[in-house]
Amino acid sequence: MGAFLEVGEEKVAVAELAPILARRYKVEGVADITVWQETAEERDRRVARAEREAAMERRGIHWAMGGAN
Repeated sequence: MGAFLEVGEEKVAVAELAPILARRYKVEGVADITVWQETAEERDRRVARAEREAAMERRGIHWAMGGAN
């Protein structure tokens, strides 16, 4: 599971993060959490990919197409 702190979200300690993520993603029994800071390049790639996927979905191209692609 991964979570990204968005601009304006409060930074929290790792120990406080587990219950927040468990509530957000409705999961139980979180045993281990790894927190990392993405680089500016990683962020840019993630945002660009999300924008490409959103654009493709607006054109009706999405993962649910199965073998149609």
